[in-house]
Amino acid sequence: MKNKGTNSGRVQIIDPHGHSTIFFGSDSCALGSAGYGVVNGAALAKDLEPSQFGVNIDRTPDYFHIVPEVDPAAAVADVGVVVAQLSQQAEGEFFTFTANQLLSSAGQPMSYRIKKVYKTGTTASFSIIW
Repeated sequence: MKNKGTNSGRVQIIDPHGHSTIFFGSDSCALGSAGYGVVNGAALAKDLEPSQFGVNIDRTPDYFHIVPEVDPAAAVADVGVVVAQLSQQAEGEFFTFTANQLLSSAGQPMSYRIKKVYKTGTTASFSIIW
């Protein structure tokens, strides 16, 4: 894979054939990131959706995955949660990723297809991948 460049805290990676894009990171102003590529869920300015990622409209996915950016040795009470709308849920429905779920997936992409991360209730840090 090769790095295609950066843009305001974003890194876009294209596979050698140009067929798939994996997007890591966030815009620190719009999404309230806490460092390069990590979204601080407690500081989200608004709900997080793929349309905000600043990727060409033809390359914007319908969903994304999260990578919990939590210390696997942290106490459950210190991790937080992520409140999200999964790809098959209707508008206004939500799924809460608990601290235990985030700890068990720390540093690894979670397999859930996410359509939106809600600002309200989200307190854990994570990265984005698709």
